[in-house]
Order: sequence, then C-alpha cells, then structure tokens
Amino acid sequence: MLVDTHCHLDSSVYNKERDALIKSFSGIIINCGTKLETSRTSIDLAKKYENIFATCGLHPHYASKIETNFYDELEELLDDEKVVAVGECGLDFYRNLSPRETQEDSFRRLIKVANKKGLPLIIHSRDAMDETLKIVEEENLKKGVFHSFSGTIRDIKKIIELGFYISITGVVTFENSRLSDIISYIPKDRIMFETDSPYLAPEPYRGKRNIPQYVEYVVLKYADICKITKDEAEEINYKNAKEFFGI
Repeated sequence: MLVDTHCHLDSSVYNKERDALIKSFSGIIINCGTKLETSRTSIDLAKKYENIFATCGLHPHYASKIETNFYDELEELLDDEKVVAVGECGLDFYRNLSPRETQEDSFRRLIKVANKKGLPLIIHSRDAMDETLKIVEEENLKKGVFHSFSGTIRDIKKIIELGFYISITGVVTFENSRLSDIISYIPKDRIMFETDSPYLAPEPYRGKRNIPQYVEYVVLKYADICKITKDEAEEINYKNAKEFFGI
C-alpha cells in the first residue's frame, strides 16, 4: 500500500478538487499541520476520510506569530483519536521568518509536548541541522522523523544513532540530486517516503503542483537505487509508517 507520510492537503491550491483527489488515492495520507488553523483543518480532513491521519504543530516560520493560548489549544487538539504526531516543527535558518531564538524556544517546547503526549515528532530542519540535532538530544526527544531530509551522510549517521527516522521527498528524483547518492546509507527500517505536497513535485512533474499520488515516484526511485522491486520498496515505507505513526 502506498503511504504519503507528509503532505498539506489543507492548502488552498486543492480547494477545487480536494475531494476527488483524496478519493482517487487508495493509500494512506498523513496531513501535517503548521499552525493552529491548519492543524484543525488536518483533523477535519482526517475525520472526513478514513485513509487520512492528522498531525498538529507549529512550523518555524510561524514561531513568532502564535496565539497567546497556542500551547493549551495545541494540547487539546493532540488528544483527538485521528492525530498521530506532533508537527511539523523545528528550525528554518534558510528563510529566518521568525527569530532564531524564538524558533529554538518553540522547538524545545514542542519536543516536551510530544514526549508528554507520547507522540512522535515531525522535524523540519533547513540550514540548521547541527542546531536541530543538538536540541533533540538535549531535550531527550523520544521519537522523531527528519522530514524532507536534505542532509549529509554524517547527518544520517547521527540521526540513526539517536534512533530517529528519515523521510525522503521527490527531490531524490531530480537530476544530479545528492540524495540519490546517499539514500542507501539510511537503514531500511528507518526510512519513509513523502511528497510534502503541494511542494517538491518529483520528476517528471518538477515545478508543478504536487499530489499524494506522486509518492509512487519516490518509491520507484528508491527501488531503482537499492535494486529492489517496487513492491518491496512500497512495503518498507508502509511498515515503517505503521510503526512510526501507530496506524
């Protein structure tokens, strides 16, 4: 079974065809919240469609723009039976849309929430891998996945050493992608596949709007790199997603 372990179907780009798009995908979808509004929408989608599960979190872009009661409301949302993780959250030092100190404070607090709730954490780390790894280690994060991974072999080894997972997007299909050279360093019991829709559409749709169905191209690329069958690659993702999210 296909599983898209990270997407954003709450995006307005899907408003005209969201229902048809979801109904045409027979696999499992993890729809990820980025603030209270999108976290609520993710839960609404998960309640409407049996094959969708939700996550609730705070993207680092919004870390300095939260409501005064954000964390109380977030904890309430996390109690919903269709919520399977906290996130996405983390550090984004590429765009720095929130001050770095604010991002770090928010990230630490969300790790504490995830540990308290017994939920895994979906980690966003862009141009901030060393800082991200330092924080998850200091805060003793119990379970996490580095989503949309774009790091190095050294980063892979450290993430695996800490017991976390790594999720790969359609970027692995791009010509001359560095990911295709290092993906084999990720243990088969620690890798997952995602689209990050509507972003990062794989080849041959690069530059266009992404959809959960395109996770198949990530599966195919992984199978090609590792010299296994598509079914075997699909099963690896499915098994790891089930274990990680408890679905």
